[in-house]
Amino acid sequence: MLGPALELVHTGRAPTRSALTGALDVTRATAGAVTGELEALGLITVDSRPAGGGRGRPSHRLAVNPAGPVVVAAQIHADSLSVALAGLGGRLEDVRYLPLPAATDPVRMLRAVAEAGADLARATTRRCLGVGLALPNPVTEPDGTALAALHFAWPSGTPVAELFAQEVRRADFGPRARSPLPSAVANDANLAALAEHRHGAGR
Repeated sequence: MLGPALELVHTGRAPTRSALTGALDVTRATAGAVTGELEALGLITVDSRPAGGGRGRPSHRLAVNPAGPVVVAAQIHADSLSVALAGLGGRLEDVRYLPLPAATDPVRMLRAVAEAGADLARATTRRCLGVGLALPNPVTEPDGTALAALHFAWPSGTPVAELFAQEVRRADFGPRARSPLPSAVANDANLAALAEHRHGAGR
């Protein structure tokens, strides 16, 4: 139940404990226990002052913990790279735009992304739990091969998810990073649509 509860807070659908109680269809005591555990794990904050203004008993406000864990969010563009830390709630921090490496073959490109993400992870005090990469070309599911990567003349069927996972394992993400650090690769348009669905106009 912790996962569904955290997702509700993460996506803004449970701003209060009473809203979480209704969304999970559980008792107030169960919702209180769940929020208490998520708070103890450092994932959410629970306002000690109940929110009033409506009917019934005031309810405690819930929010993602601004000091909670992060993931590295990276994107390969036609002419640059971008990397950032993404925390719960979908907020991006420390966004950096970098030039493409001189050699744009898959291994060296993915190595540059992994190393840039590792720099961010080592510089933060927050725990890094994973790395996600958006590519400007179709990516098959679930094996993660790149199709028609015309920007960089990569061979069709390049096993980009496997190659990226190898580079993530080689990079030094620091002592606070999860080990082993999971990674994922997907098409940038699909990921943008998912972000709008969870945090933007698509909600």
